Parts: sequence; C-alpha cells; structure tokens
Amino acid sequence: MSRQIVSNRGDLAQIIDNRFTTDCRNPHRVLIVIEMAPPLWLETFAHSAQIKFIPADTLADRADQISALLGQEHEILAHAVNEPMDAGLLAALAGTLTHGGTLVLALPQQAEKFDSTGRVEDFNTSHFSERFKKLLYKAEHNHPEQIVLVQVSEDASASTMPMPAAHKTTDNKFTPNPAKSASEEQDRLLKEAYDHLTNSDRACVSIVGKRGRGKTSLLARIANRIHASAGTYSVTALNKTALTSFHRQTDHSSTRYFQTAAAIPLKDNQVVLVDEAANLPIQVLHELLLKHDKLVFCTTVEGYESAGRAFQTRFSKQLREAFDSPLYLSPAHPWRWRKNDPIENFIDRLVLNSSKGGSSNDDIQQQAPYDLEESSVHFVQIEQSSLASSEELLQNVYGLLRDTHYQTNVKDLQHLLDGPDIQIWALKSTNATDIIAVAIVSIEPAIEASLHSAIVDKQRRLPHHLLAQLLAQCANNSLPLSKRLARVTRISVHENFRRIGLGSKLLNAIEHHLLSSVNSDERIDAIGASFTKDPVSVNFWQSNGYKEFHEGFRKNPRTALPSSAVLKSNSDDISTVLQTAIDIHTDNQLWRERFANSSPYQHDLPEQVPESDLRLLNQFVKGYRSAHDTFAAICRLGIRRHTPLKYESGLSSRAQEKSIRQQVAALLTE
Repeated sequence: MSRQIVSNRGDLAQIIDNRFTTDCRNPHRVLIVIEMAPPLWLETFAHSAQIKFIPADTLADRADQISALLGQEHEILAHAVNEPMDAGLLAALAGTLTHGGTLVLALPQQAEKFDSTGRVEDFNTSHFSERFKKLLYKAEHNHPEQIVLVQVSEDASASTMPMPAAHKTTDNKFTPNPAKSASEEQDRLLKEAYDHLTNSDRACVSIVGKRGRGKTSLLARIANRIHASAGTYSVTALNKTALTSFHRQTDHSSTRYFQTAAAIPLKDNQVVLVDEAANLPIQVLHELLLKHDKLVFCTTVEGYESAGRAFQTRFSKQLREAFDSPLYLSPAHPWRWRKNDPIENFIDRLVLNSSKGGSSNDDIQQQAPYDLEESSVHFVQIEQSSLASSEELLQNVYGLLRDTHYQTNVKDLQHLLDGPDIQIWALKSTNATDIIAVAIVSIEPAIEASLHSAIVDKQRRLPHHLLAQLLAQCANNSLPLSKRLARVTRISVHENFRRIGLGSKLLNAIEHHLLSSVNSDERIDAIGASFTKDPVSVNFWQSNGYKEFHEGFRKNPRTALPSSAVLKSNSDDISTVLQTAIDIHTDNQLWRERFANSSPYQHDLPEQVPESDLRLLNQFVKGYRSAHDTFAAICRLGIRRHTPLKYESGLSSRAQEKSIRQQVAALLTE
C-alpha cells in the first residue's frame, strides 16, 4: 500500500492541484487523508490556500453546524478530525462536495500514553475510529486514484507555499454536470411533479432521497416552471442559508419569494416549496399541511441531520391523512457527483446508510411470526468488541435500531460501539442464527455523595445519569443518586416479528438478569426509560409494569410530543422515592387539567401551607425546581392566599418562570 509523503504545505498544495488539473480524466471526487497530522497543520494550510476549513472542535452547536451545511456545494473542503471523530459531520461535509472536487481530511497524531515507570503504553483508539481506518484502507486499495493517503514527514517544514494556479480560491462557481441518466430522470420527475400540482386544486409532492441526488435542483426547476407559467409560489426552509443552492439554480430572482414558514401568505393556487423539510419542527410542517392546498416537500433523510428520520417515520402519516393521493418522488441517480462515486460508497459503509433490520438472511426475512416457536428464540448479550469485529453483526444490530427509532443517527452508531457502560442484549432465532430483537441498556453508576445536593438543586448535571438525576429532582430526594440504575435507551424488534410479544420477552429477560442477579457487581436497583410519549410506547411500558414519574415540559420539535420517564424497581427504598415522584407528578397533572379547563378547586384549603408543599415551593423560589414540576403546589398557594398567580401572555418561557417565582416568593413571606 503506497503512501505519499509531504515535507511541507507546498507539497500538499501540489497534490491537490494535480487533482484539479486532471479532473477531465478523473470525474470522481477525491479524498485526501493526511495521517498523523501535527496540530493546526491543515488549518494553517487551508487558511493560506484560501480553502474553507471546518475544525473538529467548535463552540457552535453540532446540529446547527450540520444544518448549516445542507444546501451548500463546495469544490474543495478541509476538515480536521479528532478522537473520537464526528462521523455525522464528516458525512454531511462529504455530501456538499461536488463532482471532481476534493476533500482534505486530517487525522490526529497518535498521542502517547505512559505508565507509572515512564514506558510508552499502547494507545487505544475507539472501536469506531479503528473501523474507520479499516474501511478507509480498503477503499484506498480499491480506488487509489480517488482515495489518497498522505503522511507528513517528521522533519516537515513549517513554511507555507502559495496554492498553485489551478485552484487558488474556493470562489469558483460550480456548474452542475450530471450524467445523462440523472438528467433524464430529473426531466421525468419534473414533469410528474408539475402535472400533479396543476391537475388538482389540492396537491402535495414529497421529494425524498439521499444526498447529491439533485433534490434541490428539482425543486428549483419546479419553481422555474411555475414562474415561467405566471404561477405563484413561496419557498421556505429552516433559514435563508439553507436555500443557497436553490437560489443559485433558479433562472429568476427567487430570493424575493422566500418566507418563513409562519409568514407564508394564503393565496389561491400558490405552491409552497419547502427545502430540507426534515429540519423544520414537525408542528410547523403540520401547520403547512392545514393552511395550504399545494405543497412540495423536499428533504434528505439519511440520519446524520439533527432531524434523524422523523420526516419518513413520523410526518409521512400526517401527509397521507391531509392529502388523498400525495405524489412521492425519490431521485435515484447521483446529480452532484458521478455514479459509483468511491467517496459516497465509503461514507455509506462508514455510517451504514443502507443498513436494514435483521439481516439479508432469507430464513429470517421470509419467516412469518406464527412460525416462531418459544424454543427457537434465545437471549444473548453482545459485547461491543464483537460488534466492532463483525461488520455483518453491526449492520444487523444497527439496522434494527434504525428501522424502529426515528432519532437513530450516526452518533448512536458511534455510541453503540464505544459508549461507556453500554450493554447490548438480543433475541436470536436458533433456526436462522440471526437477531430478531435488540435492546441497548445504559448502566448509570452511583454518583459520589459530594455532588448529591447540587444535583437535586439542579446546579449540576452529569452525563450518562439521566434516570437517577431526574428521579432525585422530581422526588426532591438524593437517595437515587447513590444507586445503580439501568436505562433502556433503545428496544427494537424485526418488522417480521412485531406484535407477538418479543419486545416484552426481551425486556423481561433483561430485568431478570439485572434486577435479580446473584452477582452484586452486575445487579442494579431499578430499570427505566425515557421516550417520546406516543400511545404505542406508553402502552408497551405500562403493560410491562413501568410507572411514569415525569413528563417533559417542552415538546420534541420532531414529533410535537413531550417525553416521558418511567421506572421499575424491586428495591424498597427506590420504590418509596419513586412513589413520591409519582404522587407529585400525578398531582401536577391534575392541577394542570383544572387550570386548562378553568375548573377551580371546589373546597376551601386551610391557610397553613403543608410541609410537603412548602419544601417544593422553597425549592422553586430558589430556582431549584421548575414551575412545571411544582404546578400543583403553586396553584394551591394562590388559593390559600386568595391571590391566583398570573400567567402573563407574550412573555418567553424564561420570563414567565421568573415572574411566577417572584409572585410565589412574595406570597410565602405574607
């Protein structure tokens, strides 16, 4: 396996320049990977060569970073990778790279670790990073012209040389040059979409597909056709920058047709175009369905966006209910790059874009649920190292999770391989020797006592301890923080075997192993979960004996539903705390219903505030509890003081909370 050696940044510039000058003979995109790159080496080079550089570490929100990349196109990009790497960001960046373009990737230097005697220890990279290198080397072996590995020599010069003339800046305008098959496909889809929109008073088109398939180009051509025929349209997206590619590909001044989703006017025969629709809150999409008669939704749904796959799994049902016969279009031919592009194939393998639940095994794909006998299913634990060493097993497990959970994305794939305190449990079919159900369990270890008070008061929040912290805060009791809890983060059943109790069978087996283990090191004190509160999920957890102790205040923008937290325990002390949290939660729900229905409390309350309410109110006044979790006590205080609390309209949630806190503080001092 060959490696190119660079002694200075000028060498790298020449390698990149050679790729551009030979573009006519090599239409595929090129990935240049710099191994063992010194810190800031690539960043310095990119700045001097006027190449757009995306760092691994940034203060920007990761979801905002990826959303900002949607709709962009680049001829050349530079990106530095950390350990652990952000594969979702890498996939998003690769998706913006146009045909014949170059992505320069810097892998970090391998840091040395020393033992107590000063000897160098083996450096252990993450399972995901090791898998990345394995796939990279295989791709380089198969496509040495498109996957180029470069090493920086140890005596590399720090000098910077100018970028050769072939490519001095990234300002070159990209002109789409799709293959004939892609152009013919898009012409056909354009006709189908336009005919569908014009032949009915109410019509909806959904354009969904992988990155680089010309979805935005198709949307722009629909806008061109509408404009040319003197029709009217509005275009919207998460923000203006997401429409950069759309505006560049229209043949008229389309920027003046941009509107935020809420501001789009109601006009007869107007077509509303929505680009990267999956990144808009599902409630916004639903309101568009209710308000407008002609819509075109265009979006990518590969799972590395912040929206995950919510558009496909959640919103498609609402779309079908709103429109009798929506038109579904899915461009298959690459538009932004050539067919069989090595970089796309490499990224697809890395993030498992094409993974499906279970496997390709004919026995399990064709087996009907009623063929499954109790004795043909057995319960197994899968080690993370086993997943890392078997690509087929990893695809089986991740495919099941991706099929079932709309939020499963690349970060979940990396967590599956390298997450701390992760256990993977599965049901396997003995006949097919394959997985038919899988659950991911996160073990939450006990928290040191010195942090308990700050956590209960919401002054500290530790990662990977969601259930213990939430229960302690809801019940206003630190006891759960000293216990070991387990949280089921995902549970999935193969689509051929759903609704026959396998999910419950798997969950019950996990409970028996963890709650009743004779090994004290494995035994935990409670099992729970946090999930989107939809009827199917609620029924599943309730039917298995789990009790809800918390409901989230904010609704998930991808589902328009709140979250729910449930728990089950055979520990007496945890059960007592859990019941306290349940009582407070139930109390709050009852008073919220009364408040919403304007149904005041019908009985006089004694003026004296009970100790249970007083504890919660004092925590609330100090900012240690939210109004949402103290609602009942707040309402009763207002009745006792004959001063109903005022919820002022027009205030932000934070300002509203501050106002209520001030009112409660004043009433407590009377």
